[in-house]
Amino acid sequence: MIVGVMLAVVLIILLLALTPAIKETVDLNRNSTISSGERGLDCGNSSISDYKKATCIGVDLAMPLFAAFLLGLAGLIIGAKILT
Repeated sequence: MIVGVMLAVVLIILLLALTPAIKETVDLNRNSTISSGERGLDCGNSSISDYKKATCIGVDLAMPLFAAFLLGLAGLIIGAKILT
């Protein structure tokens, strides 16, 4: 049982450690230019194509989906260990 709880805690710590890096990547991709000179998605522009708008929404959902996946997995492990 203790191994499962430790694994769940490791997943939560992993989430907390990777959150700033993922948030920075999402922010860079949403801007009109990235610091290395590459073009970003320019999500603040209202005249972008529907495809770019859909990509912006997908990029926006990356952080919450990542967090929900790891927290759900950690909760599943803890719940399974409690029930067995």
